[in-house]
Amino acid sequence: MKEYDEFLQAKKLYNDHKFEEALEKAYKLKNLNPNNGVIKLFIAKILIRLNKRHQAERIYQELLKTDSRNYALLEIGKGKVERQQLEEARECFNQLYDTDLENAGILWLAKIDKLEGKTDQAKRSLRSILNTSFENEAYIELGNIALDEENFDKAEDYYSELYGTKDEDYGLLLLGRLEIRKGNYKKAKMHLSSILHTSRSNCAILELGRIAVLEGKIPKAKTYFKSLANTSEKYYAALELGKIDLMNGNIKEARRTFEMLLDTPASNVALFELARIDYENGDLESAEEKYTKLLTTSSRNYALSEIKKLEKKKNNIHF
Repeated sequence: MKEYDEFLQAKKLYNDHKFEEALEKAYKLKNLNPNNGVIKLFIAKILIRLNKRHQAERIYQELLKTDSRNYALLEIGKGKVERQQLEEARECFNQLYDTDLENAGILWLAKIDKLEGKTDQAKRSLRSILNTSFENEAYIELGNIALDEENFDKAEDYYSELYGTKDEDYGLLLLGRLEIRKGNYKKAKMHLSSILHTSRSNCAILELGRIAVLEGKIPKAKTYFKSLANTSEKYYAALELGKIDLMNGNIKEARRTFEMLLDTPASNVALFELARIDYENGDLESAEEKYTKLLTTSSRNYALSEIKKLEKKKNNIHF
């Protein structure tokens, strides 16, 4: 019973985004239960949040030979999606059919279809799991597809399905982001303010800071971002402060900030911003090198778009 209580405490630390503390407690539990697959999966989950995916994947590879095989396959597949190894990821998720994680596999196969532009197939798959334990995740993905299609009313309908569920706070965060996209900052702030005293509070503060930037209230935005210095959103807050420096012409300081973020969860966006600085400074080769690195990440589509612009500019120069 004591060990179970310790595990619950570790999970609470994780949910509070205190990942280092959660990891320390989880390792202590592993030492007491070296063959416990649940604890190993939990450790791997924390390592991913700490941007230590290689360590996490070593654990998953070990678990492929145990009763936790299906959970390991799921997580390995997620990692491959993140690295844009979509066919290999699809193979992992296909192995989950006729298992207790079949619906999780369907969810992630739908995400792959979305990434490959097969939105109709993605929608069908997502609707097939609406009456399962993955219903909320399906509504979120359907909302994201609608958002990509700029069908804002449909996106709002899907996100609103999360009212009254365990994911209501996340639904409000998504609705806030949707209103930002629509330019309705007043309504966005209403949604975001409603979750300031929940587990999503740091995400809400980050979005409120972004709204302040869009409204030209830079000092207020900085206050929001600096308040996140010791939270789970500290890297993304630093990223936004770097963008403000860039906007104000403080290129040297912005570059320093982005370079510091290259080994953090915000690395993709930081690398993207560094590529943009190189591009604006006329260092096209360095910019192209950075965009090329992003082709194997979740920022692939943005990188492809920028590479096309870069190639066009290079051709104009040669002409």
